[in-house]
Amino acid sequence: LSALNGLNIAKVNYQKLTYGSKIRYFFFGDAKKNKSQDTFYGEHNTFSLGLGYFFNDKINVDNSSNTGALQEFSLSRKLTNIDLSYAYKGFRLLAEYFELSGDLINLEATSKENIIGNSGGYYAQIEYAFNKWSPYVIYESFDKNRSSNNALQNITTVGLNFYQRLEATRFGIA
Repeated sequence: LSALNGLNIAKVNYQKLTYGSKIRYFFFGDAKKNKSQDTFYGEHNTFSLGLGYFFNDKINVDNSSNTGALQEFSLSRKLTNIDLSYAYKGFRLLAEYFELSGDLINLEATSKENIIGNSGGYYAQIEYAFNKWSPYVIYESFDKNRSSNNALQNITTVGLNFYQRLEATRFGIA
């Protein structure tokens, strides 16, 4: 586990079971053939939405590698996400939005309230498959600490994939 300030906890002492579920509804397309994946290579048409919720009510960690900080503490985590998958002929759109409570912010803090915070973000990927060639664009936004103005990271990626044998062999540049 890593914090926003780049430090890591010494170890996870123990944790309770993480539980949750994800449901997906297909507006069109076959749920058995059209599992969520990076690309459908222009072979399947599908549109689906997924909603997930996951929770762990206790993770106990050893923070002793960070002197002067809270040496041992427990936290809980909740993750909620929604994702969209759309493919029509060669066009492909993947998008996801998520919120995470219980993210590590500052492992050098001396109070648990300053160590743990909330994060969230989203991404979108657009791709168009021309036979075995697929140019794509990805936009990502991640806010590691919702209560701060300086923890936002935005990334744009432009790339080109060549699928020699569909999902079995892929070459790419980004």
